[in-house]
Amino acid sequence: MSFHQIVACSKNGVIGRDGDLPWRISADLKFFKKTTQGHAMIMGRKTFESIGKPLPGRLSIIISRRGFSIDDPNVKCVKSIDEAIEVCQKYSDRWPYPAYIVGGGEIYKQTKHLTDQIILTRVHENIDGDTYFTEPGEDGFALHNVSPTESEGDISFAMETWKRQMEASS
Repeated sequence: MSFHQIVACSKNGVIGRDGDLPWRISADLKFFKKTTQGHAMIMGRKTFESIGKPLPGRLSIIISRRGFSIDDPNVKCVKSIDEAIEVCQKYSDRWPYPAYIVGGGEIYKQTKHLTDQIILTRVHENIDGDTYFTEPGEDGFALHNVSPTESEGDISFAMETWKRQMEASS
C-alpha cells in the first residue's frame, strides 16, 4: 500500500479559509486532476462538500464520524481512517495505489503516519486562513524535489515533493 498526501499550502501553513481554498491557481488544479486521475482519494466530509461533487475518473472515499452518504458508485463513505484503508485495499484492482489523501487539515494530521510522499504546492506568500498544514520536515519527511517557481496572476508558487526519510539501520 502506498499513500501520498497532495496539498496546496501557503508560506505560513494555511491550506483553507471558511471551508474553501483561499486562492485559485489553475495550474495547481490541473496538476491535481492529472495526478489523482485513476486513483482513490481519501478526504473528510467538509473537503468533499467544498469540492461540491464527485470528481470523475477517481474513487472518492469520504470520512465522516457522524455518517454521510451519497448515491454514486465511485463514492464510498466511511467513519474512520482504518475503514478508508480497507476500501482502498478492496478496490485496488480498479483504483491502483498510490491512494491520495486530499484533505482537510485533520485528515492530513491523522494520516501522516501512513504517508510515503507529500506533493505540496507551495504558495509563496502568507495567507489568512483557519486551516493549517504541518511543515513536512517536522514530521520526518525530506525535501526531494522543487519545481521552478511559476506565477499566476499575483500568486507565485512551486511544486515540492517530500519523501518519508528512512530510518537508519544499525
